[in-house]
Amino acid sequence: PQLKPLLLSSTLLSLAGIPLVAMAPAYAQNPAPQAAEDNDIVVVTGTRISREGYVSSSPIQTINTEELAVKQPTDVEDVLRAMPQFLPGNGDQVNNGSAGVSSVDLRGLTTPRTLPLIDGKRMVPYDPNGVFDVTAVPLALLERVDVVTGGASAVYGSDAIAGVVNFILNDDFQGAQFDAAYSITDHGDGETENYAATVGAGFDDGRGNVVLSLGYLNKEPIYQVRGPASLTPGASSYATPASFDFASGRRQIADTGALVVPYAPFNFNPQNLYQTPQTRWTVTALAKYEINDYVEAYGRYLSSSSTSSPALASSAVFGDTLEVQLSNPFITPASQAYFAANGTAPAACSDPAAGQCTRVGVRWRAADVGPRQYVFDYDTFQVMGGLRGEIWGWDWDVAGAHGETSLNRQQNNDISTDAIQQALFATSTTACVDPAGGCVPLNLFNAGTGIDPAALDFIRLNLQLQSITKQDYVTASISGDVDALKSPWASGTLAASFGVEYRQESSDYRPDFASQAGISPGFGQTLPTFGEYDVSEAFGEAILPLVEGAPFARSINLEVGYRHSDYSTSGGTDSYKYGADWEPVDGLRFRSMF
Repeated sequence: PQLKPLLLSSTLLSLAGIPLVAMAPAYAQNPAPQAAEDNDIVVVTGTRISREGYVSSSPIQTINTEELAVKQPTDVEDVLRAMPQFLPGNGDQVNNGSAGVSSVDLRGLTTPRTLPLIDGKRMVPYDPNGVFDVTAVPLALLERVDVVTGGASAVYGSDAIAGVVNFILNDDFQGAQFDAAYSITDHGDGETENYAATVGAGFDDGRGNVVLSLGYLNKEPIYQVRGPASLTPGASSYATPASFDFASGRRQIADTGALVVPYAPFNFNPQNLYQTPQTRWTVTALAKYEINDYVEAYGRYLSSSSTSSPALASSAVFGDTLEVQLSNPFITPASQAYFAANGTAPAACSDPAAGQCTRVGVRWRAADVGPRQYVFDYDTFQVMGGLRGEIWGWDWDVAGAHGETSLNRQQNNDISTDAIQQALFATSTTACVDPAGGCVPLNLFNAGTGIDPAALDFIRLNLQLQSITKQDYVTASISGDVDALKSPWASGTLAASFGVEYRQESSDYRPDFASQAGISPGFGQTLPTFGEYDVSEAFGEAILPLVEGAPFARSINLEVGYRHSDYSTSGGTDSYKYGADWEPVDGLRFRSMF
């Protein structure tokens, strides 16, 4: 469905003059430059080397402030999934299979192989797979997004096999800014509100700057009642009224209680979603201070609290073989005879007090229990701080961070197959053979009389899971020029970068007993996961200009990189890259990276 943006944003740019600029999307105070001038010192995503006029041998695509302002995304995954190098990851467009987050998937190599960064630094993941929820990225401070798809694992680690997505924030923001966006579909659903308030100020004669940004998002659901889903209704054989699989064929219960040829499949589309509902709060604080001409301190605090509620079609008995009590009070005499003749040979029920039973495959959609409902409650925070500066002509950076993500996941409106079997053994329409647990007989055999709501409550199964994921790391790097090493055909010298990193991650994933027992047909079995690992890494890069200013060789550069990682779980592993670029004439460049 088409969304109608009604209000894009209003921006307050100065606390002093208080001018108000309306209808001006402002995701960063100053747009990022399209290209660096030749004498600019730039640090490019995909390498830790900074030097004048550097052009990476790795393919890099940048999404700048103007593009973000035009698209007005509610999270960055909205923009990235439209790019050809991305496949859709988790996001609000994912319902069945949603994890309640947004993730990015470069080149279809899966999300754990794509490494998102904020200002070149890692963020805490949300689950044991090490995946970062990109909804935590503050759009109001987002200056640009750099996407690198080659050679990134040698620079950032083996979890960057597919590449790196680096979100660059505006830590120079000064003034005050308010962003507001509202949209709704042509049909009046899917209402989305997105607000952000940002303030920033310099201090101590410009030596320092602090920024604070608060964000709020609320999305309402869009159900699959229109569009492609309405043109092709779902037609599941796991339906209501119930159907039964006999050796002679499948039969469905009619309103009279008779067993007839199946006539009413279940249309699952109206219970599913095009857009999952979500509420999210974010807080981002950035600070930096120039201690002296050679050292700058910097820090970042980021937190996000979100609730997402995907909905699936009602749970069902998916063809499981159950015992049908031949004396069940809901079964008509004709159907009783059919069950006895076409099911397995009548024998004593597993509960002898129930009398004789036959065993058949059951297909029943528990529509009256309601749609299966996920509720994902995430709370994420990270505190990061560091020092950076220059010594003897070399740039250095030392940083450390601690982050945690907690999850409380509810899975509501499933059904218990054990409870269903208990409720199929009845002495009357109101009493179970085994009354334990408040059992109420379940009527699957006479569609005309319906099912007692108390029986639905008895078989209803709600599940719960709690998890916490933690990450700690320290990293240090240094980069500069090695003046003694240069090509005789170029004026530029070798540029190099070296560094070390230590990271520790742990995750404790605890489902409740029912989830572990596998008695949930609609959500399936979930087993507990607990573990931790640490990794120590050392890395280095080098760029050497080979030729400069020659005919048909305005520049030729060689680039190499190497990273050794020692994991506590699997031992050592090596990542490397090598590449080159050739610029025969101004405006034409060939690049290659392995």
